[in-house]
Amino acid sequence: MFERFASLTRFSHGWTVTEKIDGTNACVVVAKQDHEAELPANLIASVDGFDVFAQSRNNMIVPGKDNMAFAHFVHENADLLVSILGEGRHYGEWAGAGIQRRYGMDKKVFALFNAARWGDLRNHKDGGLLGGKLTSVPVLAEGYMGEPGAEFARIMEALKENGSAFAPGFMDPEGIVMRHGPSGTLFKKTFDYDEQGKWAENQARKQAAK
Repeated sequence: MFERFASLTRFSHGWTVTEKIDGTNACVVVAKQDHEAELPANLIASVDGFDVFAQSRNNMIVPGKDNMAFAHFVHENADLLVSILGEGRHYGEWAGAGIQRRYGMDKKVFALFNAARWGDLRNHKDGGLLGGKLTSVPVLAEGYMGEPGAEFARIMEALKENGSAFAPGFMDPEGIVMRHGPSGTLFKKTFDYDEQGKWAENQARKQAAK
């Protein structure tokens, strides 16, 4: 039986490189209400026919059983989050004051990963909406890259030299995320523990905290 060989993806096409933010993974979930179902567990708010939830990387969270006050942020801003984001799962990094690198900030910020959709948030006069607390990850480069590896090295070098685009003036950025549009694949590269991986980074942080 004939089966066609799949077309190959062009490696140099469709790259988007964003700054990797060192915070904690978070997500706002906006789902249409099902009026015939029982009240959903972990519900944070109901707004204009939508139920609003929050999650960390591993769990649904609510105020009182929270992750760095992200669920509290979602609860306090549920109306505006529904109005701005709409239905869907909206992933990002919850970063800033008291979280990981902290970035010299006196507030926490939710930076959405989907820069293609939400990049204009960074053009707001406060660097985002909700007093700058809702923004997107900064795009450092995008488009065709004839030599992606060399381009990534150049972008990393510029990031190290110029400091964070997420928090201008902060000179210890974490690294970059590279998204290959045609395949939908995500990669990351960090300045620290890039070879050893996340486990080694977490162990080092535990030792530093003692």
